[in-house]
Amino acid sequence: MSRFIWKLLAVAFIGVYLASLLPASRVAAAPHLANYYLGVLPTDAGSLAKLAKTDVLIVSPDQFISDETIVSNLKAANPNMIILAYVPSQSYNVLYWQNDLVFRNLNSIQENWWLRDSAGNRISAWPGLLNTNMDHGWSEYLVNFINQYIAPLPNVDGIFFDMVGDSISGTNNGDIDLNGDHVRDDPGTMNAAWLERTKYLLEYARTHISLRFLVMNGSSNEALQGAVNGRMYETFPTPWEANGSWSALMTKMEKNKLLNKQPELYIFNANTHNTGNREDYRNMRFGLTSSLLTDNVYFGFDYGDTSHHQVWWYDEYDANLGTPVAPAQSQSNQARFQTDVWRRDYTNGLAIVNATGQDRDVDLGGEYEKIIGTQDTAVNNGAIVERVRLPARDGLVMFKTFQTLKDTFFTNGSFARFFKADGTRARNGFFTFEDGLPGGAKIYIGDLNGDGIREKIIASGPHLQIFNAQGQLWFDDYPYGGDYQGELNIAVGRLAGDSEMNIVVAPSSGGSLFLYDFHGGLIKEDVYPLGRKYRGGFSVAIGNVDGGDTSEVVVGTGRGRASEVLVYDSGLNKIKKRFYPFDLRPLSGVSVAVGDFKVNGTEQIAVTGAVGTKSVVRLFTGAGRRLNEFAVRGFFGNQAVALGASDGAGRKEIVVITKN
Repeated sequence: MSRFIWKLLAVAFIGVYLASLLPASRVAAAPHLANYYLGVLPTDAGSLAKLAKTDVLIVSPDQFISDETIVSNLKAANPNMIILAYVPSQSYNVLYWQNDLVFRNLNSIQENWWLRDSAGNRISAWPGLLNTNMDHGWSEYLVNFINQYIAPLPNVDGIFFDMVGDSISGTNNGDIDLNGDHVRDDPGTMNAAWLERTKYLLEYARTHISLRFLVMNGSSNEALQGAVNGRMYETFPTPWEANGSWSALMTKMEKNKLLNKQPELYIFNANTHNTGNREDYRNMRFGLTSSLLTDNVYFGFDYGDTSHHQVWWYDEYDANLGTPVAPAQSQSNQARFQTDVWRRDYTNGLAIVNATGQDRDVDLGGEYEKIIGTQDTAVNNGAIVERVRLPARDGLVMFKTFQTLKDTFFTNGSFARFFKADGTRARNGFFTFEDGLPGGAKIYIGDLNGDGIREKIIASGPHLQIFNAQGQLWFDDYPYGGDYQGELNIAVGRLAGDSEMNIVVAPSSGGSLFLYDFHGGLIKEDVYPLGRKYRGGFSVAIGNVDGGDTSEVVVGTGRGRASEVLVYDSGLNKIKKRFYPFDLRPLSGVSVAVGDFKVNGTEQIAVTGAVGTKSVVRLFTGAGRRLNEFAVRGFFGNQAVALGASDGAGRKEIVVITKN
């Protein structure tokens, strides 16, 4: 049997193997990976299995023909993979293209399309390449060539234009003659002409190539962004742009995204700077975690700009972070993306980047688990930590540690910290999570009917459900109607002093309260503490704050007015007390909780609100007398928080929960 047939059989077997290895959940989960592979695709199963797990693959057009089966198998194993065909925008390869299966057809280049110096010599800015002058005729010829020989090939999703520049005066020591008059052109004049010609190529390509993606490598000039879906940053952070400034590159990318075609596609190509040191884990992590700070950025790490055909794999690549839950946040609340320690939270963990030039101590705001790795084991050692020492220009990928809370409401997937009345930490914080329920749902797990068995309340957006201990529905409705777009804020407690709980429901935006019994039976509706015109929403809590025979309903006002706390009687019939916990601020609203936080036999009211850039908790008696206050610490940057009360070791603890 011939070697060719053996190769076909081997590749067919590998195709089945790849399909069996790729996890179904890999597509949507971060990190998102790219491979810039300019060479003959590998045929060994290990390399192909890694390539099949990448999200963006860039290959030479001839690979769609010579290795069509391999490319098809990769696409079959990962149907969402984006495969881009490599096309230089301004050069011709005189060493290899005459025998290339595709580029040998690029053979009608006119003499007036070559880039020349003032003596009329053709210019080569890279060994083996001859440069073109980006004449409009060249651009039209190149696009027509793409449409005839590349775009129709199977599995081509888009074109990757390499060597896209917005200026030319730095080439050939500035000896450039674009207009053919045998005179060295003025730098400003030649650069303006070059930018116009490059823009023409991209716009002509956009209007004449029907493929979904056009991505370029080389320029962040705003004039070039409107025709492309994004760009690659080669050797990230690209040293020939903004002098390699991380902040400048990240900030400019965010601005350019507003100009790019949809869907966006950006690539951070970090590498060894042509040293081949694939164990430069710090450099790899810095690029990877930077890519995780914003959307639609794919990451790859390889040799360097002289060689792009590696299939290197790192422990972090297999870390399933899930999907982002919030934008990236600076440790010092800097504007996006100023030089600082930056972090972005995901459903399963976080990515954190130290973009500064100094090592930084970082309080993670809770317990996170490091990756258990096989490569840089001094970093990825599986330790559970609350603080890390992050070297300059390094990053970390870490996992959340999950637990559940009882007898208080929590937002599924949020982080909870526990404080004593004086603001000291009561115990370690953790990420709250109840398996099988959606992220972001508000959940209460506790004994509602006094039988010693915990029931469950779930609020997802405007939808409220109450389940008995056997999982059967007691209540399933929309208190504010199906058209209500806000969320529900809920309190559970014993109002009448018996064993059965009551449930108070308030809107996040709106003005009325509802009172239910433990299984959702309506007791009172349409209570408007601030009148029918108020739409700012409320937070609510239940507790005995005046020492009487029954408990009270404590209400905190929402956005748009001076924050106020109202204390209602047990039937929501009258207001017994009202006070301003932060004088006449903040206007962003407050969150309330009730409990015997001071362990003195009476229950206090805890109120949190924003004071400047800090979240502050203040403790009050039921009569509104302030007892003490403390700043909420241990949260990264300035995260919005809500309050709850939880049973600790013989006391009620103040629970501060992130709203996201």
